[in-house]
Amino acid sequence: MKTLLWISVICVVLVGCQGRVQGPTCQEWIYLDWHDLNDPNKLPRSEFGELHCNGTCKDKSQCKPQTQNLNVQGDGLIKKEWCGCPEDPNEPKHCHGVRETYRSGDKLIVKFNCHGDCPAPGPGESCREIHRQTDAPAGVDKRYVVQCECLGPEEKK
Repeated sequence: MKTLLWISVICVVLVGCQGRVQGPTCQEWIYLDWHDLNDPNKLPRSEFGELHCNGTCKDKSQCKPQTQNLNVQGDGLIKKEWCGCPEDPNEPKHCHGVRETYRSGDKLIVKFNCHGDCPAPGPGESCREIHRQTDAPAGVDKRYVVQCECLGPEEKK
């Protein structure tokens, strides 16, 4: 069962097997790890990992993380990361995931948010965050692959 789940995750993440028309050549995904779920003496906590990119650019190079550092004084959004190609390193307009880093006092907070439009959106269709559970490494209670997809209001994944 775990093998079948892992193959499904690889299929969706690497190839985009959702059965939808694939517009973008790059696809972002990130791991979300949960810790201390079974420890009654600690509050559960989650951590987003590094941004991963899949896909091939028009020049046959691999998609790579693109970074925009924001010149923000004080608290707020200080960095955005998404996957892109050398021919167009700007943040895409289509549905995609963005790893965002915020400063709050002396802490850095990482989030993964969905941005962009869906092609020819149907009624209620929007760019939404999808979590698919996968095998967790040692020291992690649960691990999810997180990415963004265009989904209608009744679709749940």
